[in-house]
Amino acid sequence: MSELLEQFTVLLPHDPDKCPFCPIQENYNSPDSVVSDGNDSTTLGNNLDAHHDVDGNAAEHVLDIMLRTGGIHGVYTVTPHHLVCGNEILGKQKEIQSFLCKEGRHDGKLKPCDTGYDVNNAKNGIWLPSTPDRYKRKFGATALERELDVASAIGDLDETISQREMLQFFRANYGREITILGVTNWTNLSDEDEDNIAFAVMLKKERQFHLGEHEGAVPKHDRAEHSYVLQGIKHLDTLTVYVRHYADRCPMEEGQPTNKPPYKPPFKLNGYLDIVSEQLRRYVTGNPRQWRYFISKWAYRLWQELQNAPAA
Repeated sequence: MSELLEQFTVLLPHDPDKCPFCPIQENYNSPDSVVSDGNDSTTLGNNLDAHHDVDGNAAEHVLDIMLRTGGIHGVYTVTPHHLVCGNEILGKQKEIQSFLCKEGRHDGKLKPCDTGYDVNNAKNGIWLPSTPDRYKRKFGATALERELDVASAIGDLDETISQREMLQFFRANYGREITILGVTNWTNLSDEDEDNIAFAVMLKKERQFHLGEHEGAVPKHDRAEHSYVLQGIKHLDTLTVYVRHYADRCPMEEGQPTNKPPYKPPFKLNGYLDIVSEQLRRYVTGNPRQWRYFISKWAYRLWQELQNAPAA
């Protein structure tokens, strides 16, 4: 158990200073919690930029990466990462989410209101390096797909399908020329080229490369030991035991424990979730040799390579 989460293993009969439900209030009024179904990267990025004291803003990180890498692979982009992932962690663990929401929302256990937790809050976010801008340019595919969608709606499929076939033919026969023109995209690169690009920024920035879903970042045989998602769920499981304990012992109604929902909103739980976020932040930053849990296959592959290499 990590040092930041040790407090959640201390279960006392009822300690108002530690109980997430205390102090008991007379009046309750807070916004609805934004949980798994509200997980949104754009909102998280805007909140990180607005509260730049948490992790700086996107432009600062892009410039910092440029200075650290010397522009070896062009301008790396950065993307906002939810430390407690709304879908892959909070949405799958589910029970903590139920202690954030009133009855009728996400199996909510509370009454009369939500705690107001927001999975997109800045403390739950971090800027991580991602694909260099030059490899995000798509040679017509996105536009063509949009055109196909529009064409399907008005029944004009033949011409659009023909254009897509021509584009595929052009790519198949002139792939080298497209690459030289600098309009290749990430998916056209070999695994070796992807690794070279991702490893370069992770070694210099000491933050994990952010791309793709997180659950499959680690091969199945190694997930129990190194999955970021599974480790995040374990932290929420620990926090759930803590909240359940106090839910059964807190004198919420007329000085007596209720022992069953609906419970009064545990507003301190929002801050406890921020502690979990801070712990997860440590997993994706720092010396890559010391990483243990991984959000992308590139981070995992870099760590593997470093384990097999002699220390500098």
